[in-house]
Amino acid sequence: RLAAVLITLGMLIPSGLVIAEQNGVNLPAKDPGALGIAGVSMASEIKAGSAIVLFVLGGMFFILGRMRVSAVPAETGARSLAAASTLFTLISFLSFAGAVGIGVKATLDGAPPHFVPQAELLAPTIKLQDQIEGYARQVFVDSSTVMGKAQRLAAVTFLVAAIISDLWLLGALSRLAAWLHSRRALGRVNRFAILAGFLIFAVPIAAYAYTLFGQGTIDTKWNTLTPQVQETIRAGTAAGVFTILAFLYTRSLRGLRTAIRETNPV
Repeated sequence: RLAAVLITLGMLIPSGLVIAEQNGVNLPAKDPGALGIAGVSMASEIKAGSAIVLFVLGGMFFILGRMRVSAVPAETGARSLAAASTLFTLISFLSFAGAVGIGVKATLDGAPPHFVPQAELLAPTIKLQDQIEGYARQVFVDSSTVMGKAQRLAAVTFLVAAIISDLWLLGALSRLAAWLHSRRALGRVNRFAILAGFLIFAVPIAAYAYTLFGQGTIDTKWNTLTPQVQETIRAGTAAGVFTILAFLYTRSLRGLRTAIRETNPV
């Protein structure tokens, strides 16, 4: 639960700072900032630094927490799935650390990533695939270099391993809840699993439908919004979705914890 809280804060704090900036709150604008890198303001350092620190701490606590789940009795049927989830959580964490480390090195070398999409990427005539590829060039190190290729590999490994580890963890939690005969815990796990599955289904389908049918119309309306409103919508949507997932995830864990305390299975 602490890991979920830390990672949620790692999303909410930078998102909140972006929303605050777009609504008149002045963050330290010194450029260069504390690191002395041209083009990297102190405000950017605060947002990126808070996210990285909280994500790293959250990842470490995730690994420790899943190691505890993998220590459940073998008769629950959850141990092997929990152990596999722990392994892939470790792989995901190390991949994330590697991708971030390469990004930090690039920043120190004077080539920081740019997380705000450039205006040309948002033009109605640009296809979704081209937008994704263009944004990747903004965020990642040049793909023609070894470091750029390694960073992209680490990022993909992080994402895939994180999804697999969470799927395995949900299976382990479901088995544990069933073994404990806790309808409440099982219901909470199922609700989180259903929502996560719906998002995995809906996001790529919606993105492809947007490319096929609505890109020109939607982008035209989107571009009528001011940059401040666009940034507020992006940050608010990301923070909102992440908060809902984290809330359901922590409720699942709390339900299991309560069931373990209240149940004395034979």
